[in-house]
Amino acid sequence: MSLGATKYIGARIARREDLRFLTGRTRYVDDIRLPRTVHAAFVRSPYAHAGVQAIRTDRAAAHDGVVGTLTGEEVARLSRPIRGDSAWPGWKGTDFPVLAWPGVHFVGQAVAVVAAIDRYVAEDAAELVEVDYRPLPVVVDLETAAEPGGPLVHETWGDNLFLDRQGTFGDVDAAFAQADLVWQRTYRTHRHTGFPLEGRACIADYDPATGVLTLYSATQMPHLLRTGLADTLGLGEHDIRVIAPDVGGGFGIKSHLFPEEVAVCVLSMRLGRPVKWIEDTFEHLAASIHAREHVHRVQVAVKRNGTILGIKADVLVDAG
Repeated sequence: MSLGATKYIGARIARREDLRFLTGRTRYVDDIRLPRTVHAAFVRSPYAHAGVQAIRTDRAAAHDGVVGTLTGEEVARLSRPIRGDSAWPGWKGTDFPVLAWPGVHFVGQAVAVVAAIDRYVAEDAAELVEVDYRPLPVVVDLETAAEPGGPLVHETWGDNLFLDRQGTFGDVDAAFAQADLVWQRTYRTHRHTGFPLEGRACIADYDPATGVLTLYSATQMPHLLRTGLADTLGLGEHDIRVIAPDVGGGFGIKSHLFPEEVAVCVLSMRLGRPVKWIEDTFEHLAASIHAREHVHRVQVAVKRNGTILGIKADVLVDAG
């Protein structure tokens, strides 16, 4: 098929979504109102690294307007953790629990969730959940984390390097031997986040009669989200519908399966009614996916006339 035979390449395509955005007729997740919906609020760790020895939800469950609670210990029996794996040689896979148990690995990690008749009641009840933490050593510096002998994020790894890759192209040592000068610099980029105007948001609606789970999510990847939910919840993909309404910004942050999405699905399946969660600003900054911190140590072999002969780079990336 020739290029000229296509309808779209090079054509001026009229935008179809402008009218509803400009006239305020958009439909975001929080605009969706389903009968019998309850609202979720998460209990989050104040510690970067700690063992979770006990979680007591009895006071929260007895609070007026609360319809259900869920802890990390309970959800571990009802779903599988999110798994991050790769075919790269040397990759160390990890489990990302839906709710942390028996330990937390970052400030803001969810350890329990409360569902109530509205978000205000859910937030109040979440403050009544009692968690016994056993603080553990932390490492907060990227370069220190990569050194042997420090605190481990995942004890079974033996170190904090989940992937160690090396590559050589050409005779680098010979290039440096011929250099008139070696220019050396260290570059650092800090952690940051896209921070869309609409935070993460989802509504899980499980129908006990049909066994079909519907998830409305502010996601950039509804099909992959469905696949991840099926794997985590032990359901067939044909039993899950993921609907992405209008999304108020994403920047890659909303292209993941998040533990909170799985947790509201488990709650909806347990309660037999829709469960809504709308992320607040604190939650986004503490518990969403951030961009990675980098440290690049670069050496460049050059001739005096400006010719670049070779480059050596030691790149350290914080993907935690």
